[in-house]
Amino acid sequence: MPAPIRTLTDTIAWEQARLGQSRLTQNDWAAGASIDDCALFQSTAVFGQKAAWNVDVFRAIDGGTYHPGKAGLQRGDVVLFDWTGNGIADHTEMALSAPDAAGNFQTIGANGSDTIAVAYRWRNGYVLGYFRPSYLPAATTAATTTPAPIRRRKKMIDIVGIPTGHAKDQDFYVLNIDDHTGWHIASVQQLVWLRALATQAGTLAGYHENQSPEVLTGFLDAHSGTALR
Repeated sequence: MPAPIRTLTDTIAWEQARLGQSRLTQNDWAAGASIDDCALFQSTAVFGQKAAWNVDVFRAIDGGTYHPGKAGLQRGDVVLFDWTGNGIADHTEMALSAPDAAGNFQTIGANGSDTIAVAYRWRNGYVLGYFRPSYLPAATTAATTTPAPIRRRKKMIDIVGIPTGHAKDQDFYVLNIDDHTGWHIASVQQLVWLRALATQAGTLAGYHENQSPEVLTGFLDAHSGTALR
């Protein structure tokens, strides 16, 4: 019993790769230059083998389901056409689109009435029914998740003001610098001891571990050319 060997996308791609080929040219589906091959083309595309030697086989073949009429027709369905209206399929092509409001839909197939070569066509009437293959499921791509950014603590610095004995004057000592800062404590201490900082008691006294040192960093840089690292 045949079974579809490709996904819907790969099956259509297989047919499109053979546009312009015919039973008169080198191909991998026809049975000979004198044998109508529209069914062989579709069965080779879907099943990978010459499973349908005549069009009507698609009404009873395994590996999918047959639906009479045109209602529900969609991309990837193997359409059976009845040119004479006698209830027997005469031709088959693969639908590349569902019918539009006017009933028109695009197909691809071999051995059409216009040319025996594989070609795109627009169809509307004469639809006897369609075979919907049980295509292989499309490959799924594992969902990728972007890891949450690592949130690092802001650079922290602890400074304490020690009164010098002079009114409104105090020395400032660096008690701690967060390891993440990369700052050298001696360099920072040297800057803190600058007399320019001693006049900024209101600014420096509030720098403790829960506050960002960016403002302090800017202040230090503004009063000294000494690097903090």
